[in-house]
Amino acid sequence: MLTPEYLQEITDKSESLAAGLKEYIIKRIVRSIMVRLQRGEEFTISQTNMWNIQTLQESDELLADIMKEIKKQTAESNKVVKKAFKDAGITALRYEDAEYEAAGLAAAIGTKMSPEYIRILERNYEATKGELKNLTGTIAKAAQVTFIDACDEALFKVQTGTCSRSQAVKEAIDKTVKEGGMVIYPSGHKDTVETATLRAVRTGIAKAAGDIALKRMAEMDVWAVLTSAHVGARSTPIPEPANHESWQGQVFYVDLVKLGLAKEYTKEAERARSLHPDFIEKTGYGTGEGILGWNCRHSIGTWIDGVSKNNYKKIDTEENKKAYDLQQAQRKLERTIRKWKIQKNGYKEAMDKAEDDETREALDAQHQKAKEKVAYYNKKYGQFCEENDLKPQYDRLYVGDPSKKVIDKSEVKAYNMDKR
Repeated sequence: MLTPEYLQEITDKSESLAAGLKEYIIKRIVRSIMVRLQRGEEFTISQTNMWNIQTLQESDELLADIMKEIKKQTAESNKVVKKAFKDAGITALRYEDAEYEAAGLAAAIGTKMSPEYIRILERNYEATKGELKNLTGTIAKAAQVTFIDACDEALFKVQTGTCSRSQAVKEAIDKTVKEGGMVIYPSGHKDTVETATLRAVRTGIAKAAGDIALKRMAEMDVWAVLTSAHVGARSTPIPEPANHESWQGQVFYVDLVKLGLAKEYTKEAERARSLHPDFIEKTGYGTGEGILGWNCRHSIGTWIDGVSKNNYKKIDTEENKKAYDLQQAQRKLERTIRKWKIQKNGYKEAMDKAEDDETREALDAQHQKAKEKVAYYNKKYGQFCEENDLKPQYDRLYVGDPSKKVIDKSEVKAYNMDKR
């Protein structure tokens, strides 16, 4: 069984790497926009058809560069994700075999995994890797669209006299740093690349650990599981399975035959069925909204009646809601800090590429504003964590690989990050 804290922390590095990819994409779009929109007379007198042709040609170059960077960063990200899957598999097996060893049913496997368990990890890892590949593919295409739209909109504003060329450039950059690097799903829903990556990796790891636990149960003729519990569990007005708070920290009967893991029901199966409610029915196992589904931080572990102990105390509903609200507020602050850091660096990229004073000054004003926002929210984050007795998660504030982080003291001003 993986703890909720483990599932949260093991995905942090993947999230930071995804934020680094988002920053690269925004800066790359910004560079292309600055080149396209700073061509003097050509900007205003070139025929629309010629403008469109040139913009499309440059968008192809942009797409090629982004795909090249994605390929490079994906290789690093895949290493991180693969290691996380391996660590999670070993951790899950250690828990499972401790239960069986306590019941006198099996010796602990420890860190040695059988080929069957390795295949379970590889299957879930490959599925997650494929999902991440699809996500980054949509980001690249969305970046190309962002560039084309920004250029076309700027041209229209200048040709119609809506604003000056420098103002059009500033507005194009504003839109890019705020809206670039998004994942667009087929439904039209948008997410930041960090959020999409976090959800995919966490869901994949939880599913892999759950598959290992269920496989081990089928081997050992055990038909009951314990669900983990944590404050801040998903709570909705709708009954289970979507309401995770309603079933967490409880023991359930698992129909291993229905799941295709056992060929027939045994005496142990009938005994577990008579003692515990149905796992699939109550928790929604196998669905996106249920346990081990979308972004779920719960896990499952073997339950052996008369041996296993349930150390999850009943969590008070009000306490759960308060903790959940605080966690959400903390995560929102972390996302806000990363957002402003990425915007700050996007404006800096544009400012450095500006060819006239008017444009440079307009972009510098936006850059300074973003720097002040980073400092403000850094300070607010520290105060919020201290006031609410929360552990600050400083690696989540970093954009890129946390192991290579460099603190920019100009961002923090009143808040002393050196004490971190």
